[in-house]
Amino acid sequence: MARSMNKNRKHRQLPQKPGRKRKATDKLETINAAAKERLIKYQAKKNTREKKRECNQSGRSAEQLSSRGLSSRAANAESESDSEDEVDPFQKLICLLETKKRQKQTHLSLEELHKDNMHQTTFKVGDDDTLVLESDDFFHKNDEESTVGNNNCETEDSDKDSIADTHNQTFVEEQAETRKTKSEIVRGVLESDSEKVEDHFTQHFEVEIADDLAEELDHKHAWKLQQLDKWDVLGNLRLTHPVKRLEVPTPYAEQSFQSLNIKQSLCSNFAETMRLCCKAADCGKFTPLQLELFSVINRYKDLYYPERTAAHGEQLRVLYCLHSLNHVLKTRSKILHHNSKLSKRGVTGEEYRDHGFTRPKVLVLVPFRESALRIVNVLSQLLMTNEDAMIINKKRFQSEYGWTEEDGRKPYKPDDYEATFSGNIDDCFKIGIKVTKKSLRLYSDFYNADIIIASPLGLRTLIGSDGDDERDFDYLSSIEVLIIDQADTLLMQNWEHVLHTVDHLHLQPKEAHGMDLSRVRMWALAGLSKYYRQTLIFSSIPAPEISLLFTKHCWNYGGKVQVSNPIKTGIICQVTIQLPQVFQRISVDSFTAQAEERFRFFTQKVLPQYKDPVMAHTLVYVSSYFDFIRLRNFARSEELNCAVVCEYTKDEDAISAKRLFARRRNPKQLMFFSERYHFFHRYRVRGIKHLIFYDLPRYAHFYSELCNMIRWRDQIDNISCTAIYSKYDALRLAGIVGTDRASLMINSTKAVHMFLTGSEKNQ
Repeated sequence: MARSMNKNRKHRQLPQKPGRKRKATDKLETINAAAKERLIKYQAKKNTREKKRECNQSGRSAEQLSSRGLSSRAANAESESDSEDEVDPFQKLICLLETKKRQKQTHLSLEELHKDNMHQTTFKVGDDDTLVLESDDFFHKNDEESTVGNNNCETEDSDKDSIADTHNQTFVEEQAETRKTKSEIVRGVLESDSEKVEDHFTQHFEVEIADDLAEELDHKHAWKLQQLDKWDVLGNLRLTHPVKRLEVPTPYAEQSFQSLNIKQSLCSNFAETMRLCCKAADCGKFTPLQLELFSVINRYKDLYYPERTAAHGEQLRVLYCLHSLNHVLKTRSKILHHNSKLSKRGVTGEEYRDHGFTRPKVLVLVPFRESALRIVNVLSQLLMTNEDAMIINKKRFQSEYGWTEEDGRKPYKPDDYEATFSGNIDDCFKIGIKVTKKSLRLYSDFYNADIIIASPLGLRTLIGSDGDDERDFDYLSSIEVLIIDQADTLLMQNWEHVLHTVDHLHLQPKEAHGMDLSRVRMWALAGLSKYYRQTLIFSSIPAPEISLLFTKHCWNYGGKVQVSNPIKTGIICQVTIQLPQVFQRISVDSFTAQAEERFRFFTQKVLPQYKDPVMAHTLVYVSSYFDFIRLRNFARSEELNCAVVCEYTKDEDAISAKRLFARRRNPKQLMFFSERYHFFHRYRVRGIKHLIFYDLPRYAHFYSELCNMIRWRDQIDNISCTAIYSKYDALRLAGIVGTDRASLMINSTKAVHMFLTGSEKNQ
């Protein structure tokens, strides 16, 4: 009896405690509620996408789409909530499992169809960014961004019930973006003003040059010089091309950016970049100068432009930054597209070779940190707007490359000097930049960077010299675009560093650096990378050293274009004082012999005339530092009464030398004055009565500046100017007297020519 009462008591207490069935029911209800919520969200998104597609086809407005999407979402949620209370939880779970099974089968069949569609449309839309997933895992497995992406994937995979929904949603988004990309391409073609220009990026880098042509490109006889028709802005162009391959560039007509194969993200930000950097009024298109230069650059031909000025220097900077980003983004899109196809198909082939030995593709050589700062600013403005700007390590970059102007009165300097030496003028720096679709990562390791901005001195510290223990230059093995801006300033710093850097391009790497040989281009493996590299050189003066670099170190099989315009008047017309100027030509048999002949002519013919005390206050201008050292040693050996000022002279010593030279009583008879000192300081030298140009200045306007420093009004009959030149100084002489006069002076039978400038009214 007691045992039966205990049983009844247990039965009476059973409903008060949660049993196993109740716990299972609660758990299933929780799972069911979460699954229903995900299904409602997915259904709402699906309905919204369908509504958008219908509105795009029928031309409906975006407001109607959003209102109908919201109403359909609310109706679906309301119907689901009404039916949820009426269905048993076990029945709901069974229905959910069956639904997921059908969705998985549908997803697999659609995925196979998606692979076929991607295979068919590879050449039509394969270069667009929207067709591939945005992830940097394809480039570097150990990257920080890929680590974050992998952590996110692990978090999503922890919820096993959402796997099918995630796959379906990802696939639907890819399909929607694919349809959107196709529609944008079709719309861009229809709206373009003219036929779309062929993509020279693909034509240049996807074509393997013939073996016989590759063997002949190193020889001079394989190249042919051709004079092109005069262009409206650039003027006279000279095209140097392989004999077996001729492609004459023509200036683009005014076309839309899309028709020039520029990435859409760069096109949308170009107008704002031009407004901020160049203060341009009509920012929505290229300036006439930019359009003609881009007609050459976009065809991946080498370019030497020796007419850079401070007025349009920013236009050139925006142009080559646009070209660099366009090249990097196209390379990135192709690699991501190939990675996507390889991950799905698991096959390899020659058509998937899109890598070099290392990642860096663009090298920009500039003289100062201020130039690098402006380049980074232009890159960030072109790549992204201020609202979505993401520049990693920006504060560090601003602190190291920025500059705060000092308060106080500044001495007067010419406009070209202010434009060149404004901001941070440190000449030893290097920085790697990694480019993604919407961000820039500054201070990236060179082997993880896409663009390298550096000074020649900064790279020289890494490259080193023969015999150094630690040398690193493998990151230069796959450079495809080389840009040398302000080459004339680099010439005044140390041109040897530039040549040393160029000599270490495209050498075989010493280490693998994580490369996949199955993805390296065949022409890179064959050692032909230098024939595919594009070189862009911008300078404010034509110089033989720069022309030699362009001729001897640029082997682009696409051809080389040089701007070569004659100088009509010359800078001698800007000499404002009445001054007799004598030009004396020396006869030399070779370029290497002119240094010795010039020294002999100066010490034996010119200098004896200026040892008389009447010829005091004579300034000897020397452009070459080696000639300057030779003359300084000669003056010390002869115990001449002279002062010496060069770029290595301390400031207090230079001030003292100029003071001794300018005084009226017991002045220094001579003062040897180097060109580099004048370039970096541009001080006004007082007391000059006689001026001797040991060799002609590289910058033609230095000639008129120094001549106008002669201000002896009371001794107008005792002032003079003498210049020594040879036939190898044709470019410098043309900048001073004009191209036609320079040709006559070099080919004339007379060795002495005199010019008289100014008039008595100018005194």
